[in-house]
Amino acid sequence: MDVTDRGSIRNAAKQLKDAAIDVLINNAGIGGPRGQTTGNVDYEAWGHVLDVNTMGPLRVLEAFIDQLARSERKLVVTITSGMGSIGDNTSGGSIPYRSSKAAVNMVMRSAAIDLAKRQITCVLLSPGWVKTDMGGPGARLTPQQSVGAMRGLIAKLRADDSGKFFHYDGREYPW
Repeated sequence: MDVTDRGSIRNAAKQLKDAAIDVLINNAGIGGPRGQTTGNVDYEAWGHVLDVNTMGPLRVLEAFIDQLARSERKLVVTITSGMGSIGDNTSGGSIPYRSSKAAVNMVMRSAAIDLAKRQITCVLLSPGWVKTDMGGPGARLTPQQSVGAMRGLIAKLRADDSGKFFHYDGREYPW
């Protein structure tokens, strides 16, 4: 499924139209070009990063609302980043990526409020600094460590966690 292509998302949702989805994980994301600092921003690339990282998760959520609403768990987890925390930004740079993750945080916070009447829980989750293509070899966590911790947290999430932003280890993240 391509999160930037509404037709692709609709086709996926149509294939699962009668399903009940307990946990929907929005995990598509891109970093965009490196070195994007004030005075050196590729605006076209920034638009693409926003499309994938911010609008994509909302498109997916909207397409699967009915499947979520008919499930028992009714949980949406959007993988974000600590780099989307305004309060935790002490190094600057990465403007397209940071802004896309801060924006998806607000989108999902709003969705949590909008979907409360359908008892759908929306949570944001930072995987930590992970040794991936994006995180690089100097990152602190292996993918297995990050995913294991996130799985444990996801298993414990409740309706009163809706609208919150968590670190992979369960600590609430500053907005």
